[in-house]
Amino acid sequence: MNPRKRVLSASALCLGLALASACAAQGTGASQSASDAVSVSSQSQASETVITLSEDGVDIQGTGAAALVDGTVNITAGGVYRLAGALEGGVVVNAPEQAVELILAGAEIHNPDGAAILFQDAGEALVTLAAGSANALSDGGDGGEYDGALYSVPSLTISGDGALEVTGNREEGIATELHLTIDGGTISVASMDDGFNANNDGVSVITINGGDIRIDAGGDGIDSNGSLAVNGGRVLAMSATGDMSGGLDCDGELLINGGVVMATGASSTMPAEGSAQRSLALNLSQAQEAGTLVQVREGEELLAAFAPAREYSQVLYSAPELQEGVEYTILTGGTGSGEDGALAGVYEEAQGGQEQGAVTTQSVEENRGAGGPGGPAGERPEPPEGEPGKERPPMEGEGQPPEPPEGNGPGEAGEPPEASGGSQE
Repeated sequence: MNPRKRVLSASALCLGLALASACAAQGTGASQSASDAVSVSSQSQASETVITLSEDGVDIQGTGAAALVDGTVNITAGGVYRLAGALEGGVVVNAPEQAVELILAGAEIHNPDGAAILFQDAGEALVTLAAGSANALSDGGDGGEYDGALYSVPSLTISGDGALEVTGNREEGIATELHLTIDGGTISVASMDDGFNANNDGVSVITINGGDIRIDAGGDGIDSNGSLAVNGGRVLAMSATGDMSGGLDCDGELLINGGVVMATGASSTMPAEGSAQRSLALNLSQAQEAGTLVQVREGEELLAAFAPAREYSQVLYSAPELQEGVEYTILTGGTGSGEDGALAGVYEEAQGGQEQGAVTTQSVEENRGAGGPGGPAGERPEPPEGEPGKERPPMEGEGQPPEPPEGNGPGEAGEPPEASGGSQE
């Protein structure tokens, strides 16, 4: 054999082995990358604990949660928990200094003995309404200190693109002992006492940044023992007239900086001078029956039409189009058509009605102080640092529980609860 050919063959063999080794190394590398991707994906999925509720029991896929025989689901670790299905019992979160997010993805929870969802201890309490989902929470019982269907000791934030129906059979609908922030969602509340309540005196701040909110309350619609700020979204807050309740009530200042606000009752807090958006207020000479349409017009143009589910003697309205120096007319009665799909009782068109008064944005200044302190001029108060103590003011409620609205979806409203005339904070 030619020695040169033998050398070339040996060289070719070495080259082939080298290429094979390189290919094997690349293949191994590709295999490791795929394995890593699967691992990351698994970790991502594993980070969300899925809790499925049903008559047959509670199925938990993941960590941080446990189901008890009495129907209680205990969450004791920070993380994200997705809840779906129906539960006769309650969800209790006790995860000190840890952030807990509950994603409601078609959850219907009724607790006959207390809060449907209770954040007893957490570094951060978050409720997210999954897009397109319909969720319902209701409470019961007459004992214990947690008197809201959705109750949080720490600050609570609600967001998302789903719907949430809350029935406060005992007292409050949604309550917190510190701050409450609403960033989104279609939220409907029927309650014996306050619809929203933040009960830390001089400290609590309720902030509404977005969402469609409908409140039918036996006490105040929205009640903050500190301050209240509306920066966006749409709010229809209807309160009872007993004990001079109001659609909006706060001990500090009320700032309306954006969105649409429709509030009725007997005596709402008036927006502070520091509000970025203008408002109208009118005290009626005679109380109007529940279901009587309210119309706000600029000349012949209809700006708003809504039918409060409770008797009312005062109307507070705020919207971006209101201007200083322009005269607006408030009418009651008539008929509405084209009901809003997200806010039951709000209409696109209205006919008829009786004029109750012509007002300008100056009407708020004239009424300031009648429904509570308007507060000094200034920006939205910053929530103070630190958690409050566990003590909260005692609250009493009287009357019969409200009937929950029919259905769980947006715009599926039921019969309004009867006025309780009970006391509220």
